[in-house]
Amino acid sequence: MKHAEIPKKKWLGKNGKCKMLPGRLPNGMPQDLYFPDDDLDKPGWFKGMKQIIGERGFTEEGNLPAECRGFKCVDPKTACCCCRLLFNQSDFVSQKPALVELIESHGHIAFFYPKFHCSLISLSRPGVLLNIDTRFFLQL
Repeated sequence: MKHAEIPKKKWLGKNGKCKMLPGRLPNGMPQDLYFPDDDLDKPGWFKGMKQIIGERGFTEEGNLPAECRGFKCVDPKTACCCCRLLFNQSDFVSQKPALVELIESHGHIAFFYPKFHCSLISLSRPGVLLNIDTRFFLQL
């Protein structure tokens, strides 16, 4: 697998406003995932997985492929690719989704229910049968 090439345009996120939050190095220090705005070569650009992994002290792992085919790693606990290595880091695991952080920052509780469809719930089926039976008897 090839490593990702440097993009020709700087990615600014959706509408130029969305950036990932800084990570935490194993020693507890913050790790910025973007180059500083005063950088001469890539001001404000995303650093890339290879550099982020190198800053965390993984020198050999930086040469792993960027991702497994189709993001389907054989064992999710191993460092088979750069993506899986970062996903298994404690600060990446504990990171809440941006929507949850936004909701909680306004003092609300974020709770998401699983997807729902009435035909999948077995409790609604007796009610449907009851309605059919009732309609049948009302016609008599």
